[in-house]
Amino acid sequence: MIDAPALHLPFENLETDVPWNPERHIEITPPEQVVLLEEWGPEAAGPTALSPVAITGPFRFLSDEGAEALRAICTELEGYATSNERIPKKVRGSVYRSAFLRGMAFDPTILAFLSELARVRLEPHPVHHHAVHINYAPDDLSLNIDQWHRDAVAFDYVLLASDPRGMQGGRFEYYAGPVEEGRDLLLAGEQLPREKVRSPEFPAAGWAVLQQGHRVLHRACKLEERHPRITVVSSFWAPVPGVDDPTDLLTMLKIDGREVALTEWSRFQARRSPPARALCGDPDRLLSTPARAAGGAEADRGRAGRGGGRIRPRRGGLPDRLRRGLVSDPRARKIAIVADGLLMQRLPQLSNDGYGVMQLPPATLDPETASAWLEQTAEQIAEYRRNDYHVVLVDDGAWTAGLAGALQRLGIEPLPRG
Repeated sequence: MIDAPALHLPFENLETDVPWNPERHIEITPPEQVVLLEEWGPEAAGPTALSPVAITGPFRFLSDEGAEALRAICTELEGYATSNERIPKKVRGSVYRSAFLRGMAFDPTILAFLSELARVRLEPHPVHHHAVHINYAPDDLSLNIDQWHRDAVAFDYVLLASDPRGMQGGRFEYYAGPVEEGRDLLLAGEQLPREKVRSPEFPAAGWAVLQQGHRVLHRACKLEERHPRITVVSSFWAPVPGVDDPTDLLTMLKIDGREVALTEWSRFQARRSPPARALCGDPDRLLSTPARAAGGAEADRGRAGRGGGRIRPRRGGLPDRLRRGLVSDPRARKIAIVADGLLMQRLPQLSNDGYGVMQLPPATLDPETASAWLEQTAEQIAEYRRNDYHVVLVDDGAWTAGLAGALQRLGIEPLPRG
């Protein structure tokens, strides 16, 4: 079993899974083109861009053997696929299910290569459900594989895991302009101008494009004929001082459900330094406009429960984890549990004092969601205490009683004030 106890999700081993081997599975061919945001106009970067890069042309980082292993694993994982309003067929949290996918997501050679392309240091996303997401061909050919959207992550690659030969439709497309410009056109019920819609050609399985996903409007079109199309979307965190990270809680709540989202969010809060946006979720409202591509599907519950490499010239692991899956924190084994209303005020001093930070719910959050958030926070606190972390509370009184009750149910004494 692949164990994810903090998420209460023990997963069965996959028959097709193999250990990640960078010497055998990596083969890098750099892209012939890197598109910069400035090429799309002065508004394309906006205040939130984390680097000048918009999107790359196709590149390769998997060998033939690596690409075949990926295809086999993704094909087996399709049996666990679910759907939501935007994506008809997907699998999330794949790093918990496959040693190969975990190795690929966290490989230092691949991370260094991607960071060079992105022109900013990339790290594996602390929200592991974002780390490897897989999209599949919908059963209903009238549906897009994914609708027009921008991502709630800093950077991600879109990696073709299936053979594109013979595929009709199913193109990956992006809008070559400011994301807000494209959003406004769609919200007004208009079509995006075809001269500004780009569609890179993937030569074969194992090829990908890297994009600054929160600043690039993109989609995956519907298939014209049935084809076993599979793409892997692997997301990355770019911790840039002074720039807000695009990761948000509401998107995770919608996609992954409360228990998974709040557990992953609390880990992200402990890992990151600057505050992330807690509640945002579909800020462009593209899922509520008639202009969106034909979409939506009844949720398919699925069958739940169940350094090296070769580098070609251009043409033309992981840190140890704490027990039970806690993410290692670079600070001095000190964690502050901070009220949302005090976060901005207290963060600089806490950071200077060597504290990692976990955020309490916003005071305006509905009681049911806040209660679940506090329960997950309490479980993380219990893990930190068991691993000899020093944990303090920086509170404004909004959720004092709720957190104390959640800790008491786990047999944890009230936290000292920080």
